[in-house]
Amino acid sequence: KIANIPLTQTGKVRDFVRKTMNGNVKKLKELDEAGILPYSLTKIVRKGKLTQKDLDTLKVAMGESGRNFQLTRETYDMMSRAYTGGFTHSNPNHTGKIMKNVQSWDFTSSYPTRILSEKFAMGNGGRVKITKNILEEDKENLYLFDVSFDKITAKTDYDFYLSSSKCEHSDEGFIESNGRVVNAEQVKTTMLSTDWEIFSKVYEMEGVKFGTCYKFKMGYLPLGIIMSTLYFYKQKTTLKGVKGREHDYMLFKEMLNSIYGMTVQDPIKDTILYSDASGWVKRRKKDFPESYYKRAINEYNQSMSRFLFYIWGVQISSYSRRDLWKGIMACGDDYVYSDTDSIKVINSEKHKKFVSDYNHEIVEKIKKCLKFYHISPALANPADIKGKYHMLGVWDPNDGFYSYFKTLGAKRYIDISKSDASFEITIAGLSKSKGANYLLSKSKCEHNKNIVVNSNENIKKLFNFFDDELFVPASKTGKLAHYYVDHYDGFEVKDYKGKKCFIEAGGGCLLKATDFTLSMSAGFTKFLQNISEGFSEDVHVIKNVL
Repeated sequence: KIANIPLTQTGKVRDFVRKTMNGNVKKLKELDEAGILPYSLTKIVRKGKLTQKDLDTLKVAMGESGRNFQLTRETYDMMSRAYTGGFTHSNPNHTGKIMKNVQSWDFTSSYPTRILSEKFAMGNGGRVKITKNILEEDKENLYLFDVSFDKITAKTDYDFYLSSSKCEHSDEGFIESNGRVVNAEQVKTTMLSTDWEIFSKVYEMEGVKFGTCYKFKMGYLPLGIIMSTLYFYKQKTTLKGVKGREHDYMLFKEMLNSIYGMTVQDPIKDTILYSDASGWVKRRKKDFPESYYKRAINEYNQSMSRFLFYIWGVQISSYSRRDLWKGIMACGDDYVYSDTDSIKVINSEKHKKFVSDYNHEIVEKIKKCLKFYHISPALANPADIKGKYHMLGVWDPNDGFYSYFKTLGAKRYIDISKSDASFEITIAGLSKSKGANYLLSKSKCEHNKNIVVNSNENIKKLFNFFDDELFVPASKTGKLAHYYVDHYDGFEVKDYKGKKCFIEAGGGCLLKATDFTLSMSAGFTKFLQNISEGFSEDVHVIKNVL
């Protein structure tokens, strides 16, 4: 029926995985044709007519559904507080500077990798008391906990892990670097033990007090989810560059990327309600009465179509941040910029051993998971049309190489490729092509289309133009603003005979070109200024200056 057609790519993925988890024979045949099924299941799927016993066997084999695990108001609130997305930031020591010979390292499908290599919460969890020693020594269980500090101080100066939006803090002694906490007093936050692995290395802590804590046993995600992820990755890899299959390639690429989005869907969302008296009213979660939470959580727990557990998505992003930060910490001040599943570094050759060691470790973790389910490890390393293999999860240290690179913070950087001297931009809110063309022309940089003449003065001219308060007029941004019209109106017009008539018009949406101004926050600008003046080694000095 039309009402059951998935409206989004994530909805399509959810439908595919749900059917797989339920032992749907059609979906399992699809996986079998791609060579994904464990041998023990292929014998059943390839039979002509399946008995009820066969169908039950297939469903049981897909693994324990997340439907068997329940949320409470307390665990839901803690999971919501602990959830943080991908880590995107820049090294303040290099922000605003023209960097030379910058290498890009990229994870091969970071979020799907965590699904196929890590263990996840299995069960409802139980309340326990926690200490720092337990967190550091127990790697077999997951801990979700509240924690407060009298003071935290960053031990690193190349970047900072804790997001200021994910904690409560006093104003006294508080210093942040573009939304990341450098120094703070009286801090409260909620995190997973995975986050603690990085947090404890990045900050000095005083007065640590652990609050409510839940301990979860861990296991691999259900076979149905594992197989679906492998299937999407294999299809995406083998279809890339195949003439006539461009649409299929994009479809499976989107489906692979949507696996994570599917897992992290919030069970309780903001709502928009309509009434004749008030019209449309948006209600924030924080304003919902307790009765609404109780009803929503109960519906989540009782849903027969649910096969996921909310904390799985929270864990996937936490695992990804942890492994990204392994690269950041290994590079130290050679690290320049990060964005969810990639980092930009200088002196890349110095860090070859880290890349090699990490890649060996992640390959072994994936092999261990697939061996657990009797799936061939080769499926995590498919070949493309040219015969090149793409191992899931490894750092690709040759993702890009830039002669020149400059960042002004998260989602704001420009670069010139080493290979062909082409100029590119990544600036949130600005079209890549139109924005690049504007910067090239307005800076009066010598270039042929997007190929830049390589001279020190020419490069400086272009890169110095990319700075705080950069303004791009509406005609040059490629950016459209959405203006929504919710009221009815009328217009007097002339028809094709010149006769006047009145036309009623309902609501609509106007798309209009809009300008763009790149502005850095005053606090971040001041922080960078202090670093440039030599205060980066002592946060107390920074505090006094601010």
